[in-house]
Amino acid sequence: MSQTKATVEGYTTTYIASLTATQLAGWTAVELGYLLTTQMAGLRSTQIASLSTAQLSGLDSTQLGALSTTAFPGFTSTQIKNLLPRRFAGFTADQLALLTTTQRAGLTTSELAALSARQIDALTTTIIAALTVGQVNGFTSTQIGNFNATTFGALTAEHIHGLTTTQVKGLSVVEIPNLTSAQLGGLTSTQIRALTTGQLFALTTADMAGLTATQAGGLNTTQVKVLSTTQLNALSSVAIGALSSAQFFGLTSVQIAGLSTTAFSGVTSTQLHSLTTTQAKGLSTTDLAAMTSAQVSGLVKNVIKALSTTQINSFSTTAFGALTSTQLSGLSGTDISALSTTNFSALTVMQLNRLTVAQIQSLSATNLGDLSTAQLPAFTATVLGEMSDTQVAGLLSATVMPALSTVQIAALSTTQVAAVSPGLLASLSTNQVTGFTSSQLAAMSQQQRNVLA
Repeated sequence: MSQTKATVEGYTTTYIASLTATQLAGWTAVELGYLLTTQMAGLRSTQIASLSTAQLSGLDSTQLGALSTTAFPGFTSTQIKNLLPRRFAGFTADQLALLTTTQRAGLTTSELAALSARQIDALTTTIIAALTVGQVNGFTSTQIGNFNATTFGALTAEHIHGLTTTQVKGLSVVEIPNLTSAQLGGLTSTQIRALTTGQLFALTTADMAGLTATQAGGLNTTQVKVLSTTQLNALSSVAIGALSSAQFFGLTSVQIAGLSTTAFSGVTSTQLHSLTTTQAKGLSTTDLAAMTSAQVSGLVKNVIKALSTTQINSFSTTAFGALTSTQLSGLSGTDISALSTTNFSALTVMQLNRLTVAQIQSLSATNLGDLSTAQLPAFTATVLGEMSDTQVAGLLSATVMPALSTVQIAALSTTQVAAVSPGLLASLSTNQVTGFTSSQLAAMSQQQRNVLA
């Protein structure tokens, strides 16, 4: 015969606590539902362990929350697993703090999703760390974002790795900077791509430095564009080099200008190939000076053309000497005339041979005065014919004069020959003198001819 509500409520706490498992097994779910909270508080752990799933279904969240902390450990993992989420949510923080690793195995994603922030905070770090990736996936993004530092710190790299993009978006700006190196390492490129602007801002320099090439490659162009120069410079050179052309293209001129020499050393020729003229104008003279030949090879003609004369003169002699004819064609007459002595001296014969007439005519007399004998073969009779008298006068230095071929000598105009000092003419060999034409000799002064005699 079933017991009425009045009958059950009339039992003393002592009587309820004295019931054996066998006696309690005869109670229905309805009868158990009549128990008062004071009676529930008297139940023992062995009694709890004896209840069937059907019987437990009769208890509401308030009754479950009234159980003593000594009775709570009596729940088996199976019982925990079969509780309805709304009933499971009735457990108090004090009770949940007593969850054993065995009971933890029974937690369902629905039950975890029903917990309040206070209840979650009550879970021990041991329990949090013992949760499976599947169980952690049960937490809502709101719950994830409300984890306290202790709870969040207990999440393993595997837990972080298993978070859904929705959960990742729920990470608070307080949690993001507190990611351990292990947790940060657990983030996938897909999860990185899910981070909001606010979350990205929260990444510390240590976090940025810890990003792998794969993780950095996960950033989308919008995310890359909002990174501060401090954050960008914190990335390893390997991570910088792992950015796709599209990502690098997304950097602003301010970000480009702010790249440190260390960060810039990781930039590849492929990335530089995607550089826009606007970005190019942001390149610092320090970074340009540190550019390798391999990096320079990635610069397209229009980018070279967009560089200022100061930027161009910042190239090292090695980098400048590696410029192709196509790249050199991007230099304006102003750029050519303003070339530093160092960079002009770095030009090879092949590079000089590729200069246009306009570029040749823009060479400064000062630079031509520093022409080396190794560069001289580039100044053929045709090239000399395109140069002004002032340029030729600058070119005919004490170093160059003795190295001129008879063909080059014969290409000089009578005006240019007449301007050569007797001292320079005296440095010519007997063979070189044979290169002068009768017209050139006729244009010379008697003093010049006397030197050649």
